[in-house]
Amino acid sequence: MLTKIFLVLSLLFTFACTHSVHLVHVGDFKPYQKITSGKRIEAKAEQFVVLGFTQETDYVNLARTELMKQCEGGTIQGPMTRISTSHGFFSWTNKAYMQALCVKL
Repeated sequence: MLTKIFLVLSLLFTFACTHSVHLVHVGDFKPYQKITSGKRIEAKAEQFVVLGFTQETDYVNLARTELMKQCEGGTIQGPMTRISTSHGFFSWTNKAYMQALCVKL
């Protein structure tokens, strides 16, 4: 009986996952621009963690660098950053999503 319960719980935890949003930060528009005066840009980066161990520790900086590459010669306005985690079986994935408006002045 105990082995059946353990087997069911193991299968349940193997296929079950959760998601959580930890932080959403929204910046401002200075100087104030119309939302239609620029191009929307976005960037994503991830960090995969197994049992608390990972090699990738600068995934947020990678997303920021990618966002800035998309707006060379312009100004980033109204940045929005969302940090979230998707949990798996003995592992999780930290995700950084950034979005902004690139305005060429």
